[in-house]
Amino acid sequence: MTIRILPFLFFAVLLFQTGCKAKHIDVSENTEFSHLIGEAYIVHSDLHVIGGYWGNEKEIEFYVIYKKSKVGGGGPGVASSGVFPKGSKFRIMRILKCTNCLLESPISVEVEVLDTRTPFKQGVSVSLVDQDFFFFGADYELIALDKLLFKKL
Repeated sequence: MTIRILPFLFFAVLLFQTGCKAKHIDVSENTEFSHLIGEAYIVHSDLHVIGGYWGNEKEIEFYVIYKKSKVGGGGPGVASSGVFPKGSKFRIMRILKCTNCLLESPISVEVEVLDTRTPFKQGVSVSLVDQDFFFFGADYELIALDKLLFKKL
């Protein structure tokens, strides 16, 4: 019985140590990322966007854009969901790398939305977080965005 509980306890302690909220460092100036900063793109197919929050206020504090629908039954932390439609335009502002992510994407790309039909709350960060958006090098460093999903302007 004790042997079956040990893996669960290990996992619980590990999650407790890392915390619930992801911690990021800005890696925009690293050579493997810096060529992407300031570049503008147009979206080739509909993507999914979620407006989320960390606290109890249920006010949108961030937006994340995914390739596949991660929106289902809602749940805590999801204040809104919708479509980031084909033809939307954005500019890459900075690239963040998660330092404590076990279950989340290790790379997120903060963008400035230039043109879209989707309403976004002013002053709230918007990030591309689905790892299917990116091509990585040998050391899991971001090299480029997927050319089938995004076209450089």
